[in-house]
Amino acid sequence: MANSGAKKSGVSTPVTDFLTDQEVAYAIHRYEQADDTQGYGLSAARSLDVAPEIVDYDDIKKVTGYSADGMSPLAQKNYLPTIVDVSALDFATIYLSAGKPGLDIEMSPEDLVRLTQARTAPLGQR
Repeated sequence: MANSGAKKSGVSTPVTDFLTDQEVAYAIHRYEQADDTQGYGLSAARSLDVAPEIVDYDDIKKVTGYSADGMSPLAQKNYLPTIVDVSALDFATIYLSAGKPGLDIEMSPEDLVRLTQARTAPLGQR
C-alpha cells in the first residue's frame, strides 16, 4: 500500500503529516460523519455488546484536547499510552481516525504498534 497522496488530494492532518514524515504506507478513506457522535458511539457499543458508558466524551476533550469524533492514537499533542487488541495483528491493515471527523487512515497494525509504542493485549471478545 502506498501513501495515497494526502497533500495532492488536499487532505492534511497532523496524522497524515506524521505518517508521511515517518515514510509509513497508508491510505485515506472518507466516510459520512454521524451528526450525533455520542449516539453513534452508543449504537456501536450496543452492536458490540459492550458497556455503552466506557468513556465520558467531555473527559476525552479534557484529557486529550481532541473531540471524540476526531481523536487518533497518532500525532497527539501529549503522549497517551496505547493498547491495541492483539487480534488486530491478524489483519494486513486496520482503520483508525486520521484526526479529523469523517476521515480514516488505513495502515498496518504493526506500524501502529511501532509508532505509538503500544502494548498489545487480548481486549475484545472472540
